[in-house]
Amino acid sequence: MFRRNKTTVDEFILLGITDIWELQVILFVLFLLICITSLVGNLGMIALIRLDSRLHTPMYFFLCHLSLVDLGNSSAVAPKMLVSFFEERKAISLPGCAAQMYFCGVCIITECYLLAAMAYDRYVAICNPLFYMATMSQKFCVQLAVASYVVATVNETVLVSSVFSLHFCGPNVINHFFCDIPPLLKLSCSSTTVNEHVLFTIATFITLSTLVFIVVSYGYILTTVLRICSSEGRHKAFSTCASHLTSVSVFYGTMIFTYLRPSSSYTLDQDKVVSVVYTLLIPMLNPLIYSLRNTEVKDSLKRLLEKVLVSFRNQTDVLDTVVYGKKHRCFDTLILPFKSGGMHLPWLTRRLRIQQLSPYTTCKLSCHGKALKHLRQYCVKTEHEEKRIEAYEYLSKRVDLCHNESV
Repeated sequence: MFRRNKTTVDEFILLGITDIWELQVILFVLFLLICITSLVGNLGMIALIRLDSRLHTPMYFFLCHLSLVDLGNSSAVAPKMLVSFFEERKAISLPGCAAQMYFCGVCIITECYLLAAMAYDRYVAICNPLFYMATMSQKFCVQLAVASYVVATVNETVLVSSVFSLHFCGPNVINHFFCDIPPLLKLSCSSTTVNEHVLFTIATFITLSTLVFIVVSYGYILTTVLRICSSEGRHKAFSTCASHLTSVSVFYGTMIFTYLRPSSSYTLDQDKVVSVVYTLLIPMLNPLIYSLRNTEVKDSLKRLLEKVLVSFRNQTDVLDTVVYGKKHRCFDTLILPFKSGGMHLPWLTRRLRIQQLSPYTTCKLSCHGKALKHLRQYCVKTEHEEKRIEAYEYLSKRVDLCHNESV
C-alpha cells in the first residue's frame, strides 16, 4: 500500500484539536459521551432491526448497514483521539496512520453509496409501489450493499496508495486529530500535484454521482407526491423520506466542504471542526434521526420494551413461585411441632399466611421479625413456665433454620 524505500518518516505526531489542558478535559468528556451515545445508538439500531421481523424490509436492511458503517467510522478515529488527550507525545506509526486513513475512508465512501441506495428504495416505494417487492428483492438489496463495500474498498485503496507512495522526509507533525488525506499531503517532500488531482477526481466522482442520483430520485418522488390528492397521503409520503433527507443534508454538506475545494483554500483549523462532524457527530445523529423521526422504529422499540417487561414479569412470577415454596416450607417447619404438640397458634397462622405471596424480602422479614415477634407473644401467654422456656428455645432454633432456608 505504501513504499518504505521512499519513506524516511517512521511516525507522525498528531497535534489534536487543541493544546489547552482545561479545554482538553472538557472535550474529552464531551467526545466520550458522543462516542458512547453513538455506540449504543448504532448497536441498538442494528439489534432492533434484527430482532423485529416487521423491520425486515429493504429500507431497514440498508439502515442496518448504515449503522454498521457509522460504527466503523467512529471506531476508526475515536479511540486514538480520546487517548491522545492525555498523551504528551501524540504519535501514530506509519502503518497505523495508513490503517486509520483507509478504514475511515472506506466507511465514508460506503455511506455515500448506501445513502444513494436508500434514495432509490424510497423512489421505488413511492413511484412504483406495485413493483416494489419485485424490484427491491432480497437478492438485489444484498447486491447493492456488497457493491457499495467493494467500490469503497477499491477507491480508498487507490487513494491511500497514492498518498503513501510520496516521500515524507519531515516535518512529521500533522495539524489534525487523525490521519486525513489533505493535511498529510502538506507534509510530503515530493510533488503532490498528481495526488491532489487523484483525490479531487475520486472525491468529486463519488460525491457528485451519488448526490445527483439522490437529487434525481427525490425529484421523481416530489413529482409523484404532488399528484396525490389528499393532504394526508402527501404528508405520509413525505414523512417516509424526512429522516433520509436530513441525514443526506448533514453528510453531504460536510463532505463537500472538506474534500471538494482547491488545496489553496484549505484551513486546517476549520477542517478539524468539520471533521468532528462527519467522524463523530454524524454517526451519533443518524440513529437519533432514524428513530425519533420514524414511526415504525418507535413502534418497534415500544414493542420490544413491552416484550422485555412481559419477560421480566414472567421471571418475577417464577421467582414468586419459588419464594412461595420456600415460605411454605419455612412456615410448616416453624409451626408443625406446635400443631403436633396440641398447641394452636391462630393469630400467627393468619399473619404468616398473609405474607406468603409477598416478595422474597418480606418472606425474610416475616421469618426473622414478625414470626419471632408473634411466637414470643405466644411464649409469654403460655401458662406453664416450663413450657414457655422450652417453646422459646425451640422457636429460636426454628427461626434460625428458617433464615438459612430463605437465604
